[in-house]
Order: sequence, then structure tokens, then C-alpha cells
Amino acid sequence: MIRPPIRGVLFDKDGTLIDFHATWTPAYLVAAEVVAGLAGEPELAATLLRATGYDPHTDRYDSVSALTSGTTEQIARMWRETSPKLAPYDDLAQRVEAIFHRVASDNPVPITDLAALFGRLTQRGLRLGLATNDSEATARASVANLGIAPFLDLVVGYDSGHGAKPAPGMMEAFCRATGLAPGEIAVVGDSPVDLQLARNARAGLGIAVLSGVTPRADFEGLADRIIASIAELETVI
Repeated sequence: MIRPPIRGVLFDKDGTLIDFHATWTPAYLVAAEVVAGLAGEPELAATLLRATGYDPHTDRYDSVSALTSGTTEQIARMWRETSPKLAPYDDLAQRVEAIFHRVASDNPVPITDLAALFGRLTQRGLRLGLATNDSEATARASVANLGIAPFLDLVVGYDSGHGAKPAPGMMEAFCRATGLAPGEIAVVGDSPVDLQLARNARAGLGIAVLSGVTPRADFEGLADRIIASIAELETVI
């Protein structure tokens, strides 16, 4: 089967456009400490982090976990389930989101020169979008700080009304925003859920990047292309 030409690219954010460890580990550490303080158990912070996919002692993430590819609501729910003392905090997700927004969106560390890359892609006529399981507010703050907001036709998060990855809603929103068909779009991400989104939405191309926390083996059979980072993206589209 001959594939239609790629005319749009839908990017993940964390681990794809920005350095996951440098941007998010500080946010997770602060949030876990604050939540442990709410429970009155300072030592709980490490337990919360491990329960959602990060071992602070080894500085390693599970490649498929709430902290690497889940939503803030999923993280908060798992933290509440970890300690009975957190059960009264119905607003825990909002508290955690406020910390994520403050720490992560203020300190995004780009994988490459994003403005230059996005400029070249748009000069080729490609339409660009961003779909993340982070909140839309934090995503918009991050792209503004990175200087790439003007290049993006769409920025959506898990709370934008299109569902969370790997459901196809975010891709469908990008199609509506650009007038492109799914087969004309490449999805680029660092997590299996990004590639599952590509499949569920019938994207033309699913491109995995190894700049996040997922090993190459986890992408075998999921990705059409595997590259080191988006610095190599122009070699495959």
C-alpha cells in the first residue's frame, strides 16, 4: 500500500520536545514532598514516587507508569491510595497540578533547538501540533517559554476535552484543526502510549524517539520509525 505524503506532525511533549529528567524530576520531587507533608509523614515521599514509577534512590523511571505517561489525576489518585491519611484531600489533583505547573513549565529543557526545527518544518508546509497527557495549561506555558507557540496549530492536554492518550481523541482534534486526514499525520513520541495513539487514530506514521525513558525494545512492533531524538526527525519525514 502506498502511504499518502505526511503533511502534519503531532508531537508529544515530555521526553520528546523537552528533556524529561531535567524538567520533570524536580517537579515530582517537590510534589511528593508536599503531599507527604500533607499526610504528616515526610518519609512517605519516596514511597509515593516508587508507587507511581520513579525510584529516587536509583534515579530510574519505569518506562510505562503514571509519572512517565499518565495524567495528573492518575498520579494524584494513586498517591491518595498509597496513604490513608491522604483520603480527605479531594483536591489533591489540583494541588499537585499547581506544583507541576509552577516547577515544570518554568524550567523546560529543550531536546534541540526547537524554534529552528519547527521553523524548517513549517517552511516545508507541515502543520504542527502538540498532544500531551500533561494539563493544557502547563503545556501552553511550556511551549510559550520554549518559543514555539506560534508554530503550533493545536495544543491539547488530558483536560482539553478530547480524552487522554492512547485514545484517539487528541489526533481527531488535530485533524479538525488542520483539515488533514489521519493518514497524512506523523505522531512523534517517547512513550508506548504515543505509538498506541498513532495506531488507534490510524496515523500515517508512528515515530518513536529514544530521548525519554523508554528503551528501544519497548517500541519494537509499535513504531514505524525509531530515532534517537527529534534532532533526527527530518531524516524520516
